Amino acid sequence: MSDTDVATISPLYRELLAEGFEKASNAWVIDKIENLLRILTKRLGEVPPTVGDKLHTIRDLDRLGQLTDLAWDCRTIDEFVKVLEK
Repeated sequence: MSDTDVATISPLYRELLAEGFEKASNAWVIDKIENLLRILTKRLGEVPPTVGDKLHTIRDLDRLGQLTDLAWDCRTIDEFVKVLEK
């Protein structure tokens, strides 16, 4: 789409595009959180509900990626929680 095309898009269409992007972004975040919780559970056993609650407040995909790396490397859920709380 050229700059000229963007300038002629109706406000409603722009709003719909933004809404679609936001929904897709939220879906990526939720998927990443659910995968992270599966990794933690598989590697370390039961994950306290407070950890899941805290993870569901994070919207930064980079931060979730860092936490996923940590989930693979940490030895205990307490070790994970210490980093999560920072």
